[in-house]
Amino acid sequence: MATVLFYKRLVTLGGAEVLLGQHYAWLKEQGEDVTVISFEVADLERIAIDPGDLVVVPGSGARAQTRALAGELRARRGATVICHSGYIEFGVAARFAGVDYGVFVHQPTTMSFNEQDKFAARFWPRYQGFARHDTMFQRLTDQRNGLSTMKRLYIEARSRISQAVLRRAKAIFVLSEYAVREKREIFGLTATYLSGAITPDRVEALASKPDLRPVEDPIELVSVSRIDENKRIEILIEAVAELRKRGRAVRLRLGGKGPATEDLRARAAELGVGDCVEFLGFVPEEDIADLYAGMDLFATIDWADYRITTYEVLAENRRVIVSDDTDVDPALQASGYLFASAPEAQTLADTIERALETPVTWDRAQLAEYLTNFTWPVYLSRITAALEGRNA
Repeated sequence: MATVLFYKRLVTLGGAEVLLGQHYAWLKEQGEDVTVISFEVADLERIAIDPGDLVVVPGSGARAQTRALAGELRARRGATVICHSGYIEFGVAARFAGVDYGVFVHQPTTMSFNEQDKFAARFWPRYQGFARHDTMFQRLTDQRNGLSTMKRLYIEARSRISQAVLRRAKAIFVLSEYAVREKREIFGLTATYLSGAITPDRVEALASKPDLRPVEDPIELVSVSRIDENKRIEILIEAVAELRKRGRAVRLRLGGKGPATEDLRARAAELGVGDCVEFLGFVPEEDIADLYAGMDLFATIDWADYRITTYEVLAENRRVIVSDDTDVDPALQASGYLFASAPEAQTLADTIERALETPVTWDRAQLAEYLTNFTWPVYLSRITAALEGRNA
């Protein structure tokens, strides 16, 4: 079976890029013929694509590359075609090529400054009704109020193309039930919820992972992500400062690279916690398990509705704190393995202390059974079923 995966610009490492890389790797392991197509590619850690499977679309500028992409898709008619990023250019090319496709929309519009269809006149009232109580509502309202007339006209025109591409898709894949509701209530679109994925062998290996650490100081916190402003890492640092005020010894280790690194170093120093916040840079895949083994809690409170690391951390028999912006599984919360916090330093510090005091109620067999629902075979079966118009 042949599959085409498109990613507009594969040049920075983040959750969406890692998801693409893992999707590619799993399909290859199953013996599939996979082609990854992109407008631009860089050498990224954690993503290994065979050069023979990679097509970098030629051309300079969006029009030329979209035409060239249409030619690449036309040459692969009959393949399963999935867009992971850049769905507008991709959708236009797919229309010219006469191919069906599925589309990933990785982040809800209510959590994004960059996705602007919600600012269009026909969608803005629906957005207000859906998201009025969300954390980002006021900031996004201010952003729309500050738009120039020309920018508003551009958004109106672009949103018509964007929505046409999504409506033509055989399936739209999103990463939370929240995003399913958002697409339906704001845009009138039907989307399929996907969550995961980890390999079955990681679930099987859970039985051999280290026990939870005994509760003692220093509190060992870890977060791994791209270091940019959307990840709310400054709130993690402020929570560390709050814990220090309470007399707790604590260490926060931050894995990943990104443009906000130096600003965050300065913020840690300003708060007097520069000595207990470590910036690790890129953490190789082979070192991740050891990093997790030495921590008490993994914390990620960014604006994303889905955190690709959550299930990986759980598979290492470690607990996770996420933001309360979107869906949190009540069963997983009740297990003592997952905690949700408002994106505010004092509340996060409270949640960290509460998590350390809360015993887990699931044994490893129960956790493994839960994680089985988020493996690659389940994930890909849902993709196939959606593209074929079946219930997974």
